[in-house]
Amino acid sequence: MPDKIKEDVSNEIRTLIDDIIKERFSNSEYKINDIKNILMEIGNPYELACKYDTGYPYYIYYKLVLKIVLSSALLGIVVLSIVNILINNEVINLLNIASNIFTAFLLAFSFVTLIFAFISNKNIDISSITIDFNNLPKPQNKKINLYHSIIKISASIIFLLLLLLSPNIFSLKMNNEYFTFFNIEIIKDTFLFPLIFILMLISREIIKIFSNSYNKKIVILFICIDIISAIASSLWLLSYNVININLINVLTKLESVNSIAFNIFDNFQLFCLICILFSLLLDTVYAILKLKK
Repeated sequence: MPDKIKEDVSNEIRTLIDDIIKERFSNSEYKINDIKNILMEIGNPYELACKYDTGYPYYIYYKLVLKIVLSSALLGIVVLSIVNILINNEVINLLNIASNIFTAFLLAFSFVTLIFAFISNKNIDISSITIDFNNLPKPQNKKINLYHSIIKISASIIFLLLLLLSPNIFSLKMNNEYFTFFNIEIIKDTFLFPLIFILMLISREIIKIFSNSYNKKIVILFICIDIISAIASSLWLLSYNVININLINVLTKLESVNSIAFNIFDNFQLFCLICILFSLLLDTVYAILKLKK
């Protein structure tokens, strides 16, 4: 729950439990099972938190994720503007910056709202908690998990904005000449593929923020997300020359023909795709192993 109301709600629930105990047992003794029954009657912790906030499922996390994504989008536009001024020697164009901010905010708001609307309409109860007092899980450090997700979401949005709005930032200086890492024209024509890939990554982190454990529904969602990510990256890197061929030619000339580095540079897109698919496979395996635990 939000920190500003967490302590008050906690005290209120403690008082509620004490009142129920006094009402039911008065001066008589009660056992641990009696307390368990009272806690079960009070209900699922997540549902109880929703009732205290708005009564709408996931609204607490909707507001939290929306703040994270909008802040990340604003940070990305600021970084993009600074980079364009320092590296590309562009003059400050307030109208262009305002337009980029509006577009980024609109996309971020729409994306987050659609995700939560889909979850709500489909009644996907991701945060369901089965209370087993005899086998309680170890408390998660939600703040550490939240910070990790915030960093990943922010980094993803910043990278996406730089890739789509200023791809020439990704450049290398070779032989006193600058070469862009990406084929800029191809990036502009095929922006949907990296957009889908980044949105899937952000979706995974959104689910991690408000999920309490790796249950079956979450693992299935993660596997579906990884499959969509794999399809998008495979279609992108196998169908288009995303990497600047001039950069590849320069890099291959720096290595001997029989070297490992030469083989990597000569098939750099395939190498990138293999790394992406391998990381997605690891993510899927990790989720399955967490489910079994």
